[in-house]
Amino acid sequence: MLFFKKVMDEKLVEPGFKDFYATECHICSITVKVIAALEEKEHNRSDILKTLNISEKAYEELKDAENCDPTLVMQLCDSLDLNTPGLFKECPKNKK
Repeated sequence: MLFFKKVMDEKLVEPGFKDFYATECHICSITVKVIAALEEKEHNRSDILKTLNISEKAYEELKDAENCDPTLVMQLCDSLDLNTPGLFKECPKNKK
């Protein structure tokens, strides 16, 4: 199981955490979906990251929910053919 998903599953049972999470965290379900797709492609992940010029460190930070970069997530969505229409319109970290 993904680290972030495990943490979320554990935290969401705490009263009030969901409201706190909604206002503070900027890791969305699409980011979790991107990480899951890349983890399934473990044997190709390094090649995918290299092709997109994404460092292993940036990927690990994304995976660990330390730094969600919407531009990086968009690149990965495009590369993995994940359909995400309108997703980034409401992303608080998307500066576009």
